[in-house]
Amino acid sequence: MQSLHSPGALVGDRYTVQGKLGQGAMGTTYAAVDIHTQQAVALKAVSFSETQDWKVLEMFEREAQTLAQLSHPCIPQYLGCFHLDTPRDRHLYLVQERIVGHSLETLIRNRGWRPDETLVQKIALQVLEILEYLHTHHPPVIHRDIKPHNLIRTPDGEMVLVDFGAVQQAFCHTLSRGGTFIGTVDYMPPEQFRGEATFASDLYSLGVTLLDLLTGPNTIAELPTKRLKLDFREAVEISTAFADWLDRLIEPATEDRFQSSQIAKQVLLEPNIITDKTQHPESKLAPSYALELEYAEAPSLLFESRIRLYKADDCFEVIIPPVWDGGCQLICCSILIGFCIIFKALFGIKILLSILFLLIIFNVLDECRLLWSFFGYFALRIDPDHCQLYWTFSFLKHVIYRRTNKLIKVGIAQDNLVRISAPVCAFFSDYLQSPLIFGTWLKQHEKDFVVAEVNQFLENLRRQSS
Repeated sequence: MQSLHSPGALVGDRYTVQGKLGQGAMGTTYAAVDIHTQQAVALKAVSFSETQDWKVLEMFEREAQTLAQLSHPCIPQYLGCFHLDTPRDRHLYLVQERIVGHSLETLIRNRGWRPDETLVQKIALQVLEILEYLHTHHPPVIHRDIKPHNLIRTPDGEMVLVDFGAVQQAFCHTLSRGGTFIGTVDYMPPEQFRGEATFASDLYSLGVTLLDLLTGPNTIAELPTKRLKLDFREAVEISTAFADWLDRLIEPATEDRFQSSQIAKQVLLEPNIITDKTQHPESKLAPSYALELEYAEAPSLLFESRIRLYKADDCFEVIIPPVWDGGCQLICCSILIGFCIIFKALFGIKILLSILFLLIIFNVLDECRLLWSFFGYFALRIDPDHCQLYWTFSFLKHVIYRRTNKLIKVGIAQDNLVRISAPVCAFFSDYLQSPLIFGTWLKQHEKDFVVAEVNQFLENLRRQSS
């Protein structure tokens, strides 16, 4: 992945790039300065053309939405997001407070840092306090990617949690049973591979992270396992009480772990308070997991698009508002009525009706429903049984029904000889059924986004039914 900006570049007429902080699958993060406030910021950038997977853009937007809701001294402050367009690309930017320090990953892998048990316990308590804030937030937040790389240690010894692209919230349902797992393999609890996450999932990842600190430069993958559980006791030199506490964090079964960060913190401070696993309260699922079958609106804030996506395990809907809405519709209708009155006065009613009839025929034959796109709402709704494309305008509604099991894929039409703009098409295996056509006037990146989301949903449906 090429670097989008070099030192000294001015981004968005506001941020001067000083250098690169890091680069990964989620884009490139730059050290920058806000020339208006002289504040040091971290500028995370993602390029549409450089992105191979739409999940990256989804996670990028999710991080911006999450950070905008959070306010905690150990979480980077959200400062804003924006996008810049070039003739061939679109760049998304997330601006946040720049944290001074080094990740635990850098400290233990590159700098030979080896904290003792007391310091590791102190780090554990600091991270537990952050998790307590996230898990009791409204809506609750499950980070799902706790690991050394995402924990920054400042010069004064404070821990800061970063990278909120993998979070799960009450309104976010992009990961469900049978879906693609999100997280980092070495630090993920077993349930997260199944697309499930609870508050205890973050505690498992914290436990593995703490073991990483205790074992030094060796990776967690090198530790032996016993009954699907990391067998770490011979690899570290710590007290029995702390080892027992870590053992509870990394239990493979969710119900055997501490069920909240509050309980984990309390037991760490007072090891004898709970000695029997059966004394733990029942696992409390995050609202996001309990509500995963409900509709959830996911507005695309960074794309500045009026498209709305609604996703659940077994239902998907994309709604495309008209090109001309509100006042534009009123103005255009007024102009059209005035034109008809003048045309009727000059040429007569028969010629006027003939022209209007030809326009309607052209619109039907072209199948893009160009005129409908200007004034009506298009929506594509898919569930395991039916695929529906419907258009609504005022009291009028037209619906086309198809069988979902006949839907092969959704793509952008290649034959664009007569159309002003290539539409999005839903293609079916039955050759007698013509494609469902919509989204003619969407921008190219919006079409790409819709196509990727629909095809991902279809893939998940097929995986669940197989």
